[in-house]
This record gives sequence, C-alpha cells and structure tokens, in this order.
Amino acid sequence: MGDILMGDVLAGDVLTGNIFLFPGQGTQYPGMGKDLYENFAGVRELFRCAGEIASLDLQEILFNGTEEQLKQTNITQIGITLVNLSIATVLREKGVEAEAAAGFSLGEYSALWYAGVLSAEAVFQAVVERGRVMDECCRQLNAQSTRPAGMAAVLGLHYDEVAAALKPMQDAGQQIYIANYNAAKQIVIAGSGEAIAAAEAEMDSAGAMKYVVLKVGGPFHTPMLKSAAEAFAPFLQSKLEFAQPRLALYSNVTGKRVGPETDLAGLALQHIYSPVLWVSIEESLKADGFGRALEIGPGNVLTGLWRQFLRKEPCLPLGTLEQIEGLLQNKTG
Repeated sequence: MGDILMGDVLAGDVLTGNIFLFPGQGTQYPGMGKDLYENFAGVRELFRCAGEIASLDLQEILFNGTEEQLKQTNITQIGITLVNLSIATVLREKGVEAEAAAGFSLGEYSALWYAGVLSAEAVFQAVVERGRVMDECCRQLNAQSTRPAGMAAVLGLHYDEVAAALKPMQDAGQQIYIANYNAAKQIVIAGSGEAIAAAEAEMDSAGAMKYVVLKVGGPFHTPMLKSAAEAFAPFLQSKLEFAQPRLALYSNVTGKRVGPETDLAGLALQHIYSPVLWVSIEESLKADGFGRALEIGPGNVLTGLWRQFLRKEPCLPLGTLEQIEGLLQNKTG
C-alpha cells in the first residue's frame, strides 16, 4: 500500500475510533492464519476450540490444504470465521479496538462475536450448523434440476436497473433474485441454474458492462434458502443466547445499526435468505459518523468495496501479521 494511502487511513489514533469490517465466503486462501497461529497463544486457543467444534484438523486444512478443499462449505465457513476472530484477537492484544462492526454475509457472525453478542464457542457452533443446513438445502435444490442453482455478478448497472431487468423473469415464474448489493454498480443475483443462464441476456439488454457467473454452490441470500433457515431455527432457539451489542453493530438484512429492541435471533434466520445490503451498511456507517475502516480477515474484497464507496476515506486490509505490524509501525514510527 502506498504511503499516501497509508497516511490517509492512519489519520488520527488507530487504537480507537475504527470500523471493523469482517469478510465472508470467497476470501479464503491456503495458508491463511498461519503467521498468527505461530505467534499468538490466543489464536492457538481459538484454533483448538474451533477444531473441536467442527471435528476438523483446521491447522492442517488451512495451512496445507488446497484451494479446492477450502471451497468446501463445511471448511470455508468455519475457516474464514476462525481467521477473522484470530485477527481481531491479535489486534485487541495490540490495543487496536473498534467502535463499530459489520460483517459481509458469513462475516456477520464475526461481527456478532466482536460486538459481544455471541461467544466464540457459540459463533463456531453456529457457522458449523449454518453451513450444514445451507449445504443440505443446496443439494436438494440441485437434485431437482439438470442445471445447478447459483449466483452471478452484474457489473455496470445500478440496483434499481437490475431489479427492473429481473422483474419480467420473476413475473414469468422464474426463480431469480438480487442477493448482494455490493457496490453502486456491482450487484450479485442468484437463482435457479436456468434463470442464471437466461439472465445474462436480460442484463446485456439493460446495458450491463459484464456478467460473471460465480463459482458457488447455491443461490445464497434468496428465498430459495428458506428451508435452510427453517432447519437452522431449532438450533438457534435452543443453543444460542444473544446479548445486546456493546458497540455499534450493523445488519446485512436491514443495512442499518442494530437497536436495543432488535430481534437478533430473528435477523440471524432472515440472514440466510435475505439479500446482503452492503452498500446500505456503508451508507449507515458514514451517516453515523464512522470513517476509518479496517478489513479484519483474509483478502481485500471489502477494502475494494469501501474504496468504491468512499474513495477519499480508504479502508486498510489487515489479514496478515505483516499487515498488522505495518499498521502499528506507521502509527508509531
């Protein structure tokens, strides 16, 4: 990262006043978290806890596994969550805290932990069960069709333009929905395999710059996943206890800050089949006066989205020990 950008991010005291943004599926890579595991006892304890809950050797899988292994839902969801929590734990040990937190899709569970709503153990249990029921739902959907359900990114069209282009398909009974509101002109749609294939022509006609079918295992964040939410409900109601957040926390479902009367358990269920309103979260964070964002997890997807939203107030990715040390050195040096 260039000096000018680093300087912009570090305006003010990096130990306080931050937004922590936690990424979700798709950011994983082999070796993630290894540097943190080797250097921090608190991280090793998180790995032990997550591995026991998931019944997986997460050190071996994350550090030495292949990209294909890491794409498996049962590994991806626990793996990314584990690394997100590990990075935040190291930052806390270094004195770097946040006053606001949000997570993209799966990343919302990391934000729930950071905000004190759920314990680490509860979050690990939740993402394991959530991944299981979502995977089973997608298997059932795909067993009913010759073309697997999926998702596609639409670049170059606004949210309302994508919605208008999908409406004739929906009126005709096709299963196709907006799943992610990533950026002003980056919308992700999801649906049946037939609808995803047919939607490309509709988006081209509407003026899309690019249409990219994503390599995912299902139509996530759509009504097609409601059966997964129904299967998740008994676990959520019997196993999870939601506390009130101790800092500003933002919801994918509403795009707004969680209030004291918010039904957090209800949002957790809706989260499975409701679109990710990421642009709305960014707008809410800005309107509430938060400005300096740090991406707490592997990769830099959310960093890129934040830069599209607020070019003059960039986000800093903190996915490795080197990046964390760079943050602190630039702050003190």
